[in-house]
Amino acid sequence: MRLFPALLMLTLFANAACAELTAVRAEQNLEKRAGKAVDHAGALMERLTKTSESADWKATLDAVEEIAESVELADESLRASGKNARKSPKYFKKAELRCRDILRRMDSFIQSASVDDRAPLEKARTRIQQVHDHLLQQIMGAK
Repeated sequence: MRLFPALLMLTLFANAACAELTAVRAEQNLEKRAGKAVDHAGALMERLTKTSESADWKATLDAVEEIAESVELADESLRASGKNARKSPKYFKKAELRCRDILRRMDSFIQSASVDDRAPLEKARTRIQQVHDHLLQQIMGAK
């Protein structure tokens, strides 16, 4: 009986998360869009770790996919801004730090998952790691 309210809550959470990502994409300022995207991904990761035990697997995979999409949206937005990360590092560094936090939480989440269920989680983690590495390279890269 406790499973039904948890599934209902996760379904509502997934619908609200999709609406939030659409609102993030609507932001005109590219740096603010990147900040909102990584904040959205971080909030999703936090909620996911709290509700993962009672959630169904498809909803979990959808949430993980949206986290990866949000992080990639942040990277795309920062690239599109045309700014140099070495000269204006504020938004780049915020995105990098948030990605690092998401990766740490993702590692913990993957370790708690069943061995058979880890493959799609690892793929999403790899996508987030690539964005993190790219952001770090832009900030710290050669002139």
